Amino acid sequence: MDRIRNEHIRGTAHVRYFGDKVREARLRWFGHVQRRDSEHIGRRMLRPRRRPKRRLMDVVKEDMKLVGVK
Repeated sequence: MDRIRNEHIRGTAHVRYFGDKVREARLRWFGHVQRRDSEHIGRRMLRPRRRPKRRLMDVVKEDMKLVGVK
């Protein structure tokens, strides 16, 4: 029996990589939260209370740079 590579299956099924799907969902959530008023719980979550190793905004900025959005 021949083996079929994952890339071939993803190409025929028109499915992107998992990391791309996660990035898309994160950017969609960020856009949704940005449209809310500043006191909404989602907006307050974006404000850092203490400095974690990697903040959500750092990841969002990297994603936006990667997909070419300012």
